[in-house]
Amino acid sequence: MKDYSFSGIRSNPYVERSVNRRFLVLISLIIFCVLGTIGLLLIHPIFSLRFITVNGAVRTHQKEIGDTVMGILDHRRFFVLPGNNFFIANLDDAEQVILSRFPVAGVTVHKKFPGSLVIDLEEKKAVVVYDNGHWYQAFDSEGGLVARILRIDPPLGLILPSTSSTTSTSSLARSTQALHIPQQDTLPKEWQNIPMVVHEEYTEAATSSLNSDVISGALAWYSFIEQTLQIKVAYIRLLNGPGYQAEIKTKEGFFIFVNLTADREGQYAAIVALLRQNPVTSRKSWQYIEARYPGKIYWK
Repeated sequence: MKDYSFSGIRSNPYVERSVNRRFLVLISLIIFCVLGTIGLLLIHPIFSLRFITVNGAVRTHQKEIGDTVMGILDHRRFFVLPGNNFFIANLDDAEQVILSRFPVAGVTVHKKFPGSLVIDLEEKKAVVVYDNGHWYQAFDSEGGLVARILRIDPPLGLILPSTSSTTSTSSLARSTQALHIPQQDTLPKEWQNIPMVVHEEYTEAATSSLNSDVISGALAWYSFIEQTLQIKVAYIRLLNGPGYQAEIKTKEGFFIFVNLTADREGQYAAIVALLRQNPVTSRKSWQYIEARYPGKIYWK
């Protein structure tokens, strides 16, 4: 009788195992090729973002934007990898810096293979030109600076007596303070038909922002006078004092004193009623209309 063992076949510990060397070599080559390809894509100069195209820039200097973006990308990511590489460049930072540093309302930065950047800009729209006695500057509806247009040479500013009025129920008076008169026709053509706002107190430094309430009030009065009254406006001068008081110079020669923001509808109604009672020919001799006082209107 034969004795059979059913415990299973066991490997002989004294026999050396054979190793599939070809398989290990193949795996090593694959890993080497993958890492080499990744390294090549990350460090080869052909994949560096070196060429920049800026679209939509009319007033903004394209070179300045390009230099700014290249400066943002000129760093090392993870202390080793170039920040301007096509595959790992962080364009969100570039967009945020452009928005904060340049007068643009929107920006999109995207890559174009293998080493180009395309920047699409939407510049801010200027709604007023602001004259502070030293600079002509353009601002958007939110009070953000759009462009610094022209430094004012003193000979450009004519000096005329002020027409600022101080009105009471019993008398009208004029001050004789000398004021700078803006010369909008000295500006480049693109700025000559934009509403002009002048400030009575001048500063040497250029203004970086303008109160949005002043802008919206000035635009509302421009629209009312030019569209409703059919009278052309030369400029609006901001006056000192409580609230947003202003002197509006019309191209017919007379001035209108208003509050830019308070009870505009009441002031509109009073001015319309006054003009209806007086023929157009009589306005040629007018000096001013005073509409800042609720329920009252004066003219001379």
